[in-house]
This record gives sequence, C-alpha cells and structure tokens, in this order.
Amino acid sequence: MVHTARMRVRDDLAEMLCKRVASNVKKAKTELEEIRHRQRAVNEHLIGTYRGVLEHLDPTTPDTAAISTRERQCGKPNTGQTEGRCGGVLDNETEERARLPQPLSPPL
Repeated sequence: MVHTARMRVRDDLAEMLCKRVASNVKKAKTELEEIRHRQRAVNEHLIGTYRGVLEHLDPTTPDTAAISTRERQCGKPNTGQTEGRCGGVLDNETEERARLPQPLSPPL
C-alpha cells in the first residue's frame, strides 16, 4: 500500500515537472520570437540607413541607379514587403542583402 502511494506521488511529481518545463519552453519560444521580430526591425532600419548613406555619398553608382529604376518601374517604395522585380513578394532584408557588399554576418 505504501509502495503504491509512493509510486503515485512520484508520478504526480514527474507530471507536474513536465507541465512546468513545457510552460517554460512555451514562454521562452514566445520571447525568442519577439526578440527576433525586434532584431529584424532594427536590422531593416540599419540597412535602410546604410543604403541612404551610400546614396548620399555617391548618387550615381550603378547600384543606386538600378534601385531607383526598379522602384520607378514597380511604382512602389521599398517599405515593409515589396514585390521583387515587380513579381513575387520578397522581404526587404533579402533584397538588401542582395544589394550590399558581401560578406554580411548572419542575423542573430
């Protein structure tokens, strides 16, 4: 009888531990996603600022001319999500990475 009670208590404790760990993992995943979202916003802002600085340094560079031409052809500013080459949707980070000198460090 005592043995059965001890087994139940151990099972209950193990179950409570599993539920607590699952709860912590869920909170951690949510927090990590929020951090990634904020980091992506910071990266997009930095890339946009970097592009602006490059345009002001030498507005006649081929990259700048190509960007301006593409934006005029597509008729859309480069904010949020744009249509890559006036077709499929690409996010700004992917487009900016294609335009920037390589290598870039991967996002955190």
